[in-house]
Amino acid sequence: MGNRVHLELLTQGAEVWNDWREKNPGVIPDLEEADLGRASLAGVDLREANLHRAHLLVAKLLRANFQGADLRGVNLGVADLREVNFKDANLQGAHLAHSDLHLANFRGADLQEANLRGVFVVGADFCEANLRGADLQGTHLLGADLRGADFSGADLQGADLHGTRLHGVNFRKADLNRANLKGVDLHKSILAEAGLRGAQLVEADLKGVDLSGADLREVDLSDIKNWAEIDKIEGANLAESENPPEGFLEWCKKNGALF
Repeated sequence: MGNRVHLELLTQGAEVWNDWREKNPGVIPDLEEADLGRASLAGVDLREANLHRAHLLVAKLLRANFQGADLRGVNLGVADLREVNFKDANLQGAHLAHSDLHLANFRGADLQEANLRGVFVVGADFCEANLRGADLQGTHLLGADLRGADFSGADLQGADLHGTRLHGVNFRKADLNRANLKGVDLHKSILAEAGLRGAQLVEADLKGVDLSGADLREVDLSDIKNWAEIDKIEGANLAESENPPEGFLEWCKKNGALF
């Protein structure tokens, strides 16, 4: 359990809490397992705080600062997390399902095994974030910056990644079945052994992409770009792929793809 004094201060609101933090810069807040469900704490300063397994369901946390905080196993489901700063925070196993993460900052955060199912993350920053094994099924990642992020083994079934920045992303063994990747730049991304069955790759840029062993059955390949510069496609399954550009399937056969 966390520190009762810290919890009592926080329940007095963000203004009182932030003033206390400013006057006590050397104190690391201990709010482990705190029950803050439905709390209104917009702009609260929780940098470096211990919120391990804390309960913040449906909390209002607009522009809150969780930079470097311990948020392992925290419950932030259905919370208002717009413009929240999670930079370098530890969110392993955290529950954020159906929360609003519009313009949130997850740069360098650890989200291993986190639940982000159905979240709304338009314009969010996930650069260099660790999302290995995370659940992002049905997530809307419209316009998010995912450069250098690690989604290996993550569940992105039916996710909408239209307009995202995907340079150098690791999707190894990720489940992207039925995902929307229309028009995305996948330059130098890794999709080795990824599931992409029924995904939309219309107008996607595949320069330098590793597709070795990927499941590309029933994928829509209309107007894909730079396909002759795909890095690896050996062992990829292209059976029943749709609308391949002229010459693409022949090139794939020569480079070890399966049909």
